[in-house]
Amino acid sequence: MYQAGLGYLPSTFEDGQTRYGKSHSVKLTEVDPGKHVEITLKYIDTKILLRLVGSYLTFSISMPIEILNSTSDSAVLELCTKGCPKSEIIDYQKFLSMREKEISETSVNMSRAEATRLCRSANLVDFYLDSCVFDLLTTGNETFKLSAYAALQDVLKLDPDFYKTQQNRTTLDIYQISSGSALTSSCWSVLLVLTLTMCVVIRGSGWCGR
Repeated sequence: MYQAGLGYLPSTFEDGQTRYGKSHSVKLTEVDPGKHVEITLKYIDTKILLRLVGSYLTFSISMPIEILNSTSDSAVLELCTKGCPKSEIIDYQKFLSMREKEISETSVNMSRAEATRLCRSANLVDFYLDSCVFDLLTTGNETFKLSAYAALQDVLKLDPDFYKTQQNRTTLDIYQISSGSALTSSCWSVLLVLTLTMCVVIRGSGWCGR
């Protein structure tokens, strides 16, 4: 069992070990002490990447689609197979389409221009750019730029061909600025959902979510 505490990524499993099995079929590797560890499960061809970015935990998982399908009925994997509950989903695209004045009326902590500049400086593209801008607008916490960058790097490590399936978009021009209604304050209460960045690369179908 591996257990990460608040603000800390242990360098071993709970019993102090880092490897199991004659051929080390289960192995934990500390990439960056206290900040980045990787767990390899050779016998099921699965790799788990965990990072501590600021005070937030991010993780990426690569596994064969056959394993995911065989455990799709498990409550433990509900988030992986079904996504977030509808009550906890924020329409970030609608938010990014709002006019600057409307955004400022929702008590954001950073301007759209500044958030976009910071996110583009991290070479973020497509969904990762969008989510970075959204997180910075609504929190003002630049840690989310690092979190989005780490998530993108992880998915590229697990699936080197990922870029081939993306538009590599570096602007928010696809969002037509409209005069849609502003998000209600109740939406901000579920921002914690966005503090956990998750990427699952399923060999055979390629899927990534957050």
